[in-house]
Amino acid sequence: MLGVMLPLSGNSRERMGGFLARAKAAGFDFVELRMDAGEFLIIDGRPLFDASDARAQLDEHGLRCSVHSCWGVNLADDACRPAWEKCIGGTLEVARALNALRVVVHPGFVLPALSLDEQRRAFAAEREAIARIAERAAALDLIVVLENLNPTPEVVSGRWICPCVDPREVVALITSIGSRHLRMVFDVGHYCLAVTNGHAAEFVADDAKGLVAHVHLHDNFGRVAAHEPRYEEAVQVGIGDLHMPLGFGEVPKLIELGRVPAIADATVEYELMDERYWRDLPSLRATAAEVVARWRSLPSAKTE
Repeated sequence: MLGVMLPLSGNSRERMGGFLARAKAAGFDFVELRMDAGEFLIIDGRPLFDASDARAQLDEHGLRCSVHSCWGVNLADDACRPAWEKCIGGTLEVARALNALRVVVHPGFVLPALSLDEQRRAFAAEREAIARIAERAAALDLIVVLENLNPTPEVVSGRWICPCVDPREVVALITSIGSRHLRMVFDVGHYCLAVTNGHAAEFVADDAKGLVAHVHLHDNFGRVAAHEPRYEEAVQVGIGDLHMPLGFGEVPKLIELGRVPAIADATVEYELMDERYWRDLPSLRATAAEVVARWRSLPSAKTE
């Protein structure tokens, strides 16, 4: 299945239908809903987001959905962990109402000012929280997918310690929990930035151990920096996690060279953050479908 990210502005009832119609007309099978603006706030025990209306609109257009939980989640943060876990709990409840294919969750980070023992305790507590989230997902018959993260300027400069920039760390975390309702989302754009700049090891063929259930697909130039310009300036100089259409940058080359893991029948979502790219959505989808087809044809076993 091939999907596309719904722009954040498209989550409102007034705008969702138009975006869904365009996604369906372009040939996509599902949309990914970005929940960054408080849509899953829990008020008096009820989610603020109207999942029943969203589900009706999805059904009207014959589309499924995946759900991307808040990008700011940091379950390694001792002070905010309970609040973030509650937020993800609300996300799961709404995702169930939406019959979501996948629920994306970001792993967390710690600050280098913490001692090594404090860092270990923080990541151990994060693992326990993710295990509880996976248990709740199992009860709701959902699949939670943990994402390999972008080497942000904070990571590049050492202001954050974020193990899951390396996809192998994501695999290790998922394996340690051992729930069939917990899998991986492989973000190939994040991986391009990480592996090109020494923040991740090569992650190819069977290295994902069959855990990739979802893919985020977008392009960038493989360039990172210790300080982040504004988005428009970043695009002009080609730095960072730009979420460009495929063919602008280096990501298709990684796939052509087989420097990516096997993805089997994982759902694939074209993660276009700027809705201006939707002006040419059918041709963008056609290019993505060709790239994904080549990717799925790669051998799953390492060759000498």
